Parts: sequence; C-alpha cells; structure tokens
Amino acid sequence: MIPFDIAYLRAETVEEAVSIFAESLAAGKNPRYFAGGTELVTSARDATVTYDTVIDIKRIPETTVVDTGTMEFGAAVRLSRIADLPELDIISRCAGGVADRTARNSITFGGNICGMLPYREAALPVLLLNGSFRIAGPEGVRDVPAMEAFEKRLHLAKGELLVSVVFPEPAPRKTCYVRRTREPRVDYPLATVAMASVEGGIRCAIGGAFGYPVRNTAAEEVLSGYLTGRGTPEDLAEQAVGRIPDRLWDDLRGTGEYRRALLVQAMAQGLVALEAGT
Repeated sequence: MIPFDIAYLRAETVEEAVSIFAESLAAGKNPRYFAGGTELVTSARDATVTYDTVIDIKRIPETTVVDTGTMEFGAAVRLSRIADLPELDIISRCAGGVADRTARNSITFGGNICGMLPYREAALPVLLLNGSFRIAGPEGVRDVPAMEAFEKRLHLAKGELLVSVVFPEPAPRKTCYVRRTREPRVDYPLATVAMASVEGGIRCAIGGAFGYPVRNTAAEEVLSGYLTGRGTPEDLAEQAVGRIPDRLWDDLRGTGEYRRALLVQAMAQGLVALEAGT
C-alpha cells in the first residue's frame, strides 16, 4: 500500500507531458514521469521516495516507438520487447540480462536507464554503440550523445523527459556479452561487460563492478591491443581494469577485490569471443 495520495495525469504528446510537469512544479507539486513505474511504486510503498503527481507517458507515440530501421527505441518500451528482437544483437542481450521475464514485462527501457538502482544495464549498449538520448524539455527536443549525457547516470534537468534512444547504426557483427552474478539464477550483477569489435578497435561498457555503468576509452585502447597481438587476453584485461580510475564497488554482495577478479575474467572471455566471432 502506498501511504500517501497521488494525482494521476496522462499525457498524449511530448509537449503536453513537459507542460504538465512544469505546471505541477509551479503549483508546488512534486511530479514524476511514469512509464512502467517499477521503481516508483516500490519506493513509494517503502516511503523512501515521496511524490504527489505522476504523468503517464505511455500514450505518447514517440515514447513507444520500436523502429529497427532508424534504430530508435522509445523510453516507455518494455525491456521484454527489446529482448525479443534478436536482430538487435548486443542491445537485446543487455535488455534480456535485466531481472527476469516477469519483471522485464514491466521495466521500461528509459526507466532502467534513469532508474535509482545502481546497475542500469540498459544503458550499456547505448554507451557501447555511441547512441544518443532524445530528450525533451521546455526548450524543445534535442539529441545528446550518450558519452556526453551519461556520467554515472543520465543527467536530466528538472522537468526534462527522456523520450527515446537512437543508435547511429545496427550493432556491429562481432559483439560479446558476459554477466557475472553471485547466484546462478536471476540476480543483480557483480560484473557485466558488453563488448564490440568496431573499426579496428575494441569497445567495452561495464556494469555492476563500479555501482554504475562505465565506458572508459583508456581501457579500450589497452583491450584493442589484442587485435595486434600485444598480449594475452588475461594480461590485457588486467591492464585495462587498471586504467579505469573509478572505485570498484564494495558491499555485502561482493567486495571490490572480488568484483575486480570477475571483471578481469569477463573481459578476457570477451576478447576470446570477439576473436572467434561468437
């Protein structure tokens, strides 16, 4: 049971959603955009987050688009929908790694990217493939490269709405996804890597190990050395992790040292898989 009253409002257009948010703020309200509502409902029940207005964006066409031609995917699209599109390759695999099927039927693409939980694994392919976030606000709609807009989290100004994610092109032919968890069944990741061989180099986006998604170009330079025989997968993975300045996450699920070991293993496995083209 949610221990406070909430006003439910439904927007039909992007402009209407942004306008309702601004009007609610001006009226002294504390609004939230609402799509799947997974975290909003849970946090409200636990009273860890309070708000008094939700603005449903699921009726907005731009937030529910699934276009494998233009590679645009709406923020309100369920993760299960994306996971069920194998032609999206690394994008669908990252979406399919989040939670279980039942949860993915509720969790949305944008909700996971903007969520309060630290993992936000749906952001990994956006960072990996140089995608962009289509963001709406009082000044209109703009596209912002993921590597600029996402630093530990997606940075949105008050009242801004993530409308959709746009990828510049289909996923590369050679990709790899490795996810390490404490339990063999559904569990939060201790280390996840999404990797791709692109234009003579190797890209790598990391989740779980640092408490937020990370893509580090210095680490990628080291990993790319595998393509020219500069070291073994294990040695290069060890060096690559050492290039990342972020502090490894240390909690009851796993120490930083343990996460580091899993991350090195996952990177090394990814290098071998990319070489094999699997």
